[in-house]
Amino acid sequence: MVKANKQIDIPPEFYYLHGFQSFKHDNFQQGFKDIWPLMYKIHFYIERETGPIAINYYTLMKNLLQKRPKNKILIKGYMKLYRLISEKMFYPWKTFFKPTSKKIENYLNKIDMK
Repeated sequence: MVKANKQIDIPPEFYYLHGFQSFKHDNFQQGFKDIWPLMYKIHFYIERETGPIAINYYTLMKNLLQKRPKNKILIKGYMKLYRLISEKMFYPWKTFFKPTSKKIENYLNKIDMK
């Protein structure tokens, strides 16, 4: 572990926790201090521009359906779930971020609502 430049005074579960900087790094402090605020800014920007991540999952499932028709029932179930989440998140997203009409149109097109 020392050769890998990892922290060794923490439980191993922390090494793989999303957003935890377990390596010594020139630009980031170890732990959550730098990474979580950075990840928040990234996720906030993506959500503001494109909508909740459920929309991207819906698009992914739609593409998978074309490539893997054998898993049709499972994929359609996930598509239904992600579309429902995206529909329910539309009003809060629209209210909070105040997107342009083009972004609203893109949001609705991605979940096949227009």
